[in-house]
Formats: sequence, structure tokens, C-alpha cells
Amino acid sequence: MTYDQKVSWVENVDLVSHNSFGKVDEESQVEVSFTIAANYQSSDDIKSRGWFEMSGPDTDRWYSSGGLWFKRNELVDFDGSYSLPKEFIHKLHEWGFDVKEMARCHKYDLE
Repeated sequence: MTYDQKVSWVENVDLVSHNSFGKVDEESQVEVSFTIAANYQSSDDIKSRGWFEMSGPDTDRWYSSGGLWFKRNELVDFDGSYSLPKEFIHKLHEWGFDVKEMARCHKYDLE
């Protein structure tokens, strides 16, 4: 599948790993590679999808990837990760996708 939007970048971020039992790991200022791709659809009845991947230098500790699902350009679901990293939500917001509800659920600020 060809994606309308796709970008990769590297950023130093503070990382925290969670599972259903709570926090399991954390590290400050880790150099992380991010990649995200998504399709932008203009029709109200079309569903589209995308994917994300992030990895740090120690991929056994810091790796996450998964799928993204959109309806009417609103991010409605994701999988593959306990939570969707804020860097991806911000990138989708920059691209014009509606991520307000997902940002609210994750307690991320879009400003």
C-alpha cells in the first residue's frame, strides 16, 4: 500500500514503558527513531489506516510498532502498543488528522 503521508525522524525523548500492571521501565533522553505513515481520505464514509514504529538503541527495551485506523480522518483506534506515543499524535495533528479524542484519552496537550 502506498501512503499519502510518511516521515521518519530522530529525537531525544524521555521514555517510560507500561503494561497492564503499571510502569516497568524508564530512561531519560534516549535517542529514538520514529516513523509514521497514514492515508488521508476526504470522503465521509471511507475508512483508512496507517502504521507507526519507534525504536531506541536497545530495541529489546525500547521498541514499539503497530497499526492506526481512521474514520473520516479521525484517529479512532491503534494497536501494537500499550499507549500511542505523543510524538505520533502530534505528527498526525500536524498533518490535519483529527486526534483530539485520542489526545484527550492519553492526556496529551496538542498545543
